[in-house]
Amino acid sequence: LLQHSQLTEAVPLLEQICLADRRDAEAWFMLAAACQKLESFVRAAEAYRQVIGLEPSRADAYYYLGNTCLALGEPEDAIDAFRKAIQLRPTYLEAHVNLGALFELQKNFADAEACFHQALRLDPDNAALHFNLGNMLQSQDKLVEAIASYRKAIALRADHADTYNNLGNAIVRLGQYSEAIACYERALELDPQLAVACNNLGNTLAKQHRFDEALASYRRALEINPRFAEAQTNLGNIQRYQGKLADAIASHRRAIELEPDYADAHFNLAFALLVAGEFRE
Repeated sequence: LLQHSQLTEAVPLLEQICLADRRDAEAWFMLAAACQKLESFVRAAEAYRQVIGLEPSRADAYYYLGNTCLALGEPEDAIDAFRKAIQLRPTYLEAHVNLGALFELQKNFADAEACFHQALRLDPDNAALHFNLGNMLQSQDKLVEAIASYRKAIALRADHADTYNNLGNAIVRLGQYSEAIACYERALELDPQLAVACNNLGNTLAKQHRFDEALASYRRALEINPRFAEAQTNLGNIQRYQGKLADAIASHRRAIELEPDYADAHFNLAFALLVAGEFRE
């Protein structure tokens, strides 16, 4: 049943096996894995703990328990489980990665960075790890280090559009607009449906006062994703710059329809109305 992914049918049989022989660690492990896949996380955690009670040196049981605790919203228990998995198996790549991702979610960037670097020592040619490290470094404004990580990711995997997009985001923050534009254009060559890259390209073109090109880029983003509120209000800003106030006001109102709590869109609408002489307190 497990081999045919018939998990719902397999679980009751595994439970019978576990009840018949409570010391069958492998049966408990299979039960835990099946429950986890069925998103029955409480039962999965209980079963993984049974495995650990029977075989305390099973690093994989601690690792999967950590993932299950995350799903249950128990991050501290997840941290303990991942750390135990690493203690038992220092080369457990996935445990280092997941522990780092959890630390990042908690904004514990120092420990997260240490985990990612350890993961890269284990697997230095892992493009996804370099990409994720770059994202975390950029979130801390460590732009030079982030750019280096993205470039390593690209050297290992040159066809990942998101890496080029995020590299462009880091480069544009250093004021290197032409290079950033090249990154966004490369991202769109790799993935023409990457709406966020169109929006970012539009923003960078606008910084260079290339307003017609920026306008086209925002429109392309909205063709790809008509519910992209940020691109919609950015479009409105360009329309305002070009003196198309009625169009700008309509664009900002559309952005607010898409995302009613979008503060920038409300501000941009108020400013456009003020410029048009239509603002009312």
